[in-house]
This record gives sequence, C-alpha cells and structure tokens, in this order.
Amino acid sequence: MIANAGYMWHRKFVNWYEKKERLLLGTSEDAEKTEANFADQTGIYLLYDNSGSCIYVGQAGRGDSSGLFDRLKDHAVQDDLFCLWERFTWFGFYSHEILEKNGPYEDRFGGGIIQALDVLEAIAIYASNPAMNRRRGTLKDVKWFYQKEQFEEMELEHRKLMETLHG
Repeated sequence: MIANAGYMWHRKFVNWYEKKERLLLGTSEDAEKTEANFADQTGIYLLYDNSGSCIYVGQAGRGDSSGLFDRLKDHAVQDDLFCLWERFTWFGFYSHEILEKNGPYEDRFGGGIIQALDVLEAIAIYASNPAMNRRRGTLKDVKWFYQKEQFEEMELEHRKLMETLHG
C-alpha cells in the first residue's frame, strides 16, 4: 500500500514561498541515490514539535488538495499550527516514477483511495495521540473491545453507583 516514505524531514529545508516550483525533494537510501520530488504525493503525514513529539496527523491528496506540499504549506504558513511544528514524517501511496509523470495518477485502490486515507489516518491518530488533532480518527465498521478486566471493573463501579443512588 505504501510505496515510499520520508522520516523526520525538517521544515527549514523546504522553500514554502517559491511560487514557480513546489518542491519536497528526497534522495533514496539505496545505491542509486535516486532524487525525487514528492510535492504531489498522496498519503498520510505527521507533524512533530521541537522535542520530537507528534502533535498532528493529517492526510494529503484526498482530492480537495493538491498533495503533500500544499497540505504541509497550509500548516507551515497559514493555519494555527504554523509555529508549533519543526519536522514531519510522511507515508506515500505513489512511487517516485508515477509522481514524475505529473499525473493524473492511477488509483491503486480501485476507487478506495479516500477510504485508505481515512483508515491510515485514523490508525496513526490512535497510535500517536497527537495533541493538536481536534477529532479522533474514524474507523468505520470497527467493533471496539475493552480489555476484559477493565470492562468488569467499569461494570462493578456502575453497579455500586446504582446501588448508592437507589438505596
């Protein structure tokens, strides 16, 4: 599902104000040292503060935005997160070869790219518990379970409360 990723990239190495060219350049770790631009990448990203704590999880390339660069630029210069983050990690659906074609990009998920983004974003939110996300991720059709002992403890507390209230 994930074709490539970037871990803990620093925002200071991105020119957010260049009007002509949007660039999120990366170099592969393999022997070829391939350079690629991930500005139009579709996927999930995480923002980190200067202590390395994840503060926000989001998705890019959903259709209402142009891709990873544009979503990150929103956070870098426009919205209320602009001064709170220093680094970002991203997980992208498209290979650098596909991105080089400059779209339109193939739908690797048979029309389900929005659902894939929603699920991955929700998992990342639940896993990292970022302080700046206003809502929890949405995992549709997931049946949640509580740890058995925790559920029994909650049930016992409820019963004691009901006995106290009803004498």
